[in-house]
Amino acid sequence: MSRPGSEGARRADIDAALRALGADLAGGTLGEAITCGPYTLLRLIGSGGIADVYAAAHGAGGAAKFAVKMLRPGVDGEEILARFAREREVLESLRHPGIVRVVDAGVHARGTPWMAMPLVDGPAITVAADLARLGVEERLALAIQAFDAVGAAHAKQVVHRDLKPGNVLAEAVGDGLRVKMVDFGIARTIGARGLRITPVGVAHRLGTPEYMAPEQWADGIAACDARADVFALGMMLGELCAGVLPREGAGNPGIACSGAGAGGARRRARPGNPCLPSAALRALAARDADAAAQAARMRGRRSVEALAGELEARVDAAVAAMTAARAADRPRDADESAGLLRR
Repeated sequence: MSRPGSEGARRADIDAALRALGADLAGGTLGEAITCGPYTLLRLIGSGGIADVYAAAHGAGGAAKFAVKMLRPGVDGEEILARFAREREVLESLRHPGIVRVVDAGVHARGTPWMAMPLVDGPAITVAADLARLGVEERLALAIQAFDAVGAAHAKQVVHRDLKPGNVLAEAVGDGLRVKMVDFGIARTIGARGLRITPVGVAHRLGTPEYMAPEQWADGIAACDARADVFALGMMLGELCAGVLPREGAGNPGIACSGAGAGGARRRARPGNPCLPSAALRALAARDADAAAQAARMRGRRSVEALAGELEARVDAAVAAMTAARAADRPRDADESAGLLRR
């Protein structure tokens, strides 16, 4: 039994406080006002593996203009705290209009770290493009924005390692859309010295399989360099332009079993191999003609074949290069990938 003032008693008090905070934060719209520094949390807008994101106002009674990312109460440990701190450091090191920036950070009174960023008022890039009914050329221009933002990170030797539409948002600005990259929770700086933050077993559970490069799937996030981000960008590009992920059997998860990498750490079903966006669209048409026809209409084309032909002419070659099985066969970074899209 722990003595008053002992480490065990202190730990128990902190755990109890965090559980109380977790109960306060549970739910979509918050009841009693909860603050992090000068920010009042208004509603839950996103959840990840270790943290939640809240729309927040600066002060009481204000409008939601900030996003506060906060470690989930009860989620702690040196690795988690170090990863959260590294995300903040990475974001503070990047200055690009297409990358969300940290404007404030601190620790909640009950011991949970947080950081504040401007609220991105827009959905995933794929959703935003569909809502705006952008054609393929307009989608390529939007993709170039994303590539430029990732390129700025690569220029600083930062690899995101979890690029997917949900982490590349697009908000309406004037008559167009502006891309913002978010969630650098498992990013790393190539060549940075220091202790390994993520244990090998955990490293194989991080990332999103549908967008993962083969080396990340096989060997975990430690195997990633900029070309793993290039692979993920290629997957997103194909999905953005075709309306379906450019993988064999897309929409049928787990079409093949993975081998167990790094001591059997990975147990998830392996996604299908990459394919050309035009082929993915035609495969979608074969199993769901209505969905494929809708994808064509949303891109200003009267038929699936008209869209497939445009994909063959403008998108297939770039996606094929970016999603090559061997990292050595892909463009070296996001900037070189963007060059594939610029005429």
